[in-house]
Amino acid sequence: MSQLAIDMGKFLAFKSQGIVGTDIFYGEFIPDPDNVIIILDQAGKTNLESSVADSLLIIFVRNVSYNTSYNKAFSIQSLIHKKENLFVGVSGVIRNIGFSYTRRLPLYEGEDLRRRHLWSVECFLFNK
Repeated sequence: MSQLAIDMGKFLAFKSQGIVGTDIFYGEFIPDPDNVIIILDQAGKTNLESSVADSLLIIFVRNVSYNTSYNKAFSIQSLIHKKENLFVGVSGVIRNIGFSYTRRLPLYEGEDLRRRHLWSVECFLFNK
């Protein structure tokens, strides 16, 4: 798991989206708890509109309530979409991300076997 993903989790916690280790997790889908935010690293250096993204994170929101999952996914997207000078990493090293960009609106991924709703937000991060 990259330090940037960890910093993004801290940023989301700082913005009252959850608590790291309680309902914000990294790197893999865990079966419990039902209501979580999961941050996954993807390959960096992605070409995007003739720019090069330094990192790509996918932030998943899972919740038993469709409305809650919808609202949280869109809240996260609004916190990070088209933001310049986004500071992440509330404790320890604080890095200044030059620009963050979400490729699209959050995507509804559907329900799992336990009827939990899943949304995804793709976040491209461009360093200064």
